[in-house]
Amino acid sequence: IELRGAVFHGETAPPREERRDLVLYLGRRGGEWTTEFMAWAGMRTPGGNRDDRGRWFNQMDHLGTVTEVTDAEGTVRMTVEVDVKPDPWVPGGAGRYTLEFTPEGDHFQGTFSGTFRGQEVQGVLRGKVWDRDWPAAVEGWRPFEPGEHPRVLFRKEDVPGIRERAATPEGRAIVERLRLMLGGGEAMPTRFQSATDAYGGGDRNLPVGAYTLWHGMGFGMLYQLTGEAKYADLARQCVQKALDGQRDRDQRYAFVRPGGKLRAGSSFAAIAMAYDLCYDAWDEDFRAEVARRVLDAVIAPGGATFTDEKAMAEPVDGDLVFNTMGGQHSPHSNHYGAWNGGGGTAILAILGDPGVDPRRARLAHRVFLQRARRALEVGYGDTAYFFEGHHGGRLNSNTGLITYLHALRVAEGLDFVEPFSGGEWLVSKWMYEIVRDGSTLRSPMQGIYAADHFERGGMSTGGDFARGFAIVPEAHRGALRWFYENEIEPEPPRTYDAIRYPHHAVFALLFWPIGEPAVNPGEVLPRYLGGPGGEPYFVFRSGWTGGGDVIATGYNNDGFIQGLGLNQRWIGGPAQPHTVVEDIEDGLACLVRTPHRTFAADMSGLSGAPLLFLTIDGLGQERRPDVIPPDDPLAAALRDRFRGGPGPAQPRPALGGELRGEGENVGRDDGTSHILNRRTTLSGFRVTVTTVQQGPGPRFTVEDDRLTIGRRAFRIDGEQLVFERVGED
Repeated sequence: IELRGAVFHGETAPPREERRDLVLYLGRRGGEWTTEFMAWAGMRTPGGNRDDRGRWFNQMDHLGTVTEVTDAEGTVRMTVEVDVKPDPWVPGGAGRYTLEFTPEGDHFQGTFSGTFRGQEVQGVLRGKVWDRDWPAAVEGWRPFEPGEHPRVLFRKEDVPGIRERAATPEGRAIVERLRLMLGGGEAMPTRFQSATDAYGGGDRNLPVGAYTLWHGMGFGMLYQLTGEAKYADLARQCVQKALDGQRDRDQRYAFVRPGGKLRAGSSFAAIAMAYDLCYDAWDEDFRAEVARRVLDAVIAPGGATFTDEKAMAEPVDGDLVFNTMGGQHSPHSNHYGAWNGGGGTAILAILGDPGVDPRRARLAHRVFLQRARRALEVGYGDTAYFFEGHHGGRLNSNTGLITYLHALRVAEGLDFVEPFSGGEWLVSKWMYEIVRDGSTLRSPMQGIYAADHFERGGMSTGGDFARGFAIVPEAHRGALRWFYENEIEPEPPRTYDAIRYPHHAVFALLFWPIGEPAVNPGEVLPRYLGGPGGEPYFVFRSGWTGGGDVIATGYNNDGFIQGLGLNQRWIGGPAQPHTVVEDIEDGLACLVRTPHRTFAADMSGLSGAPLLFLTIDGLGQERRPDVIPPDDPLAAALRDRFRGGPGPAQPRPALGGELRGEGENVGRDDGTSHILNRRTTLSGFRVTVTTVQQGPGPRFTVEDDRLTIGRRAFRIDGEQLVFERVGED
């Protein structure tokens, strides 16, 4: 429910048009309104769309309570109190509002009145009802008892099955990787990070097996596999090191003075997961000490206080719930899933245990639950495009969010992934984004910290698949396994995504599709990734061969289609905002419709090129034919080339061709890859034919309003572009 003009900056309430909006997230269970809720007045609407910047308040999460409600004769009257949280720049305050609205289907409108900081405010409200339960209930889940462990990654009744997995050939190989990550697995590690601060100095090239914050979790897994107390004792020693201030091999991660909340979340979760695995073997006093330290780190006893320190400052001397240093990042930031996912996982490990303050723990748990949903709903699009870019989304999910989403299924019986339209693509999208170029994995990444290669082995750049199999939908598991074995790590012996960190081996042992068949992604997935949700993201892939594939990605926010494959990276024509997507030939091609343009992508290879794109100006929701005669002086301008130098991270030239009629072969058969843009007309519409191939592009002809390229043909039938096949299959 959006309350227009419910909050304001300054000491006194300004005119209504200068006030800010407050969005409430309320719930109903069994026909009854839930008492507690959260609210936002930040940079994005609930659907992820950009707000009018003038109506921003701050990016904090605000706590609310429903104090009175009547719901009769179709009209809802409700009184709510909202604790509007401050950040270092914008003061908060108490809000009390009376809402009155009448639902009309899935939407409703009404009015509100009340006070903010003691000053009267009133205005209109609008809202919507979600069309699904989110989160969904996990079938067969049972609540855990206080003091029952393990509960975060798996339950006690799962241990026999995990031991059986560890006894398989793949399982044994993964356990060997775990021991390697632990420095042997039978004694404390001998190498430690020497740095005492999160940034600057320290050891940059520690060997595999050097101490990490996740050593305690790794030894805890060996304890669960064997039942031998010596491994729980080694885990205890490793955890004590962290409590005493020993930093991870990546010195930004530490239990004491981590490098900002971005690293704090997963650092605290590392210790909490060791606690969860070793709970039954540790003595009561040590358990209580660890639980107390974790709780105090995640939510401070004295409540939130704020400073003007930067978000990456250290130490993190507040907590992860509201005292988040330098204000709170939005769900569009890579910080969000990392700090909230880590904090949420840490709380799940200690919730309800003896000696844990139930008030603080329950408050933190409620906040992190709401942020899990917001991290997905606002941060990611319908096909899991992260709005800060690929690497930002990878850091966001790898260092906290995905583990938390799995832990919520196990510990709370809550599934946040399945009801979210982008949930199935959080990990699966990499099957479209990565191509092998010899020994290098490349990806046409965009956004913050983006690179043209796919790094592996670090904290934010490692374990994608090992942890990702925990939440990948059943229909994608075989395809993701095939992709890993043929694209990511085609040559044995395999690491199973465990390269430097013990917890990646733990995830692999728990979640890898051991004994499950691998399936070529092309047999179960379309060759394009993109949906009708409006996020600025499309990927088109020639197929999956284990090497030599071609991909092109379109981003509306940067205005160009970018490509990767055939040992080159290149820039093609402009990408366009889309409104409608239509599948063609069971995923071998698709149509992307915009108000004034139709964009067709063909990945079937029938044209003679791995990728073929057709852009038809004027054929859209608003039909606007636009024929350019062959002698039009604009013809020369339309043949202008995109300029750029060759190289793996540089655009290749987009070569011009004939404006009309038969397309000439442009380029030389010199073994280089080309993207060719050639223009013609079809049924009175301007058409740009773009092909991506090795060497010269395929010829095309236009006869009787039919455009033919190899064994692929196109024609326009009324408002529709029709795909046809030419010749025998």
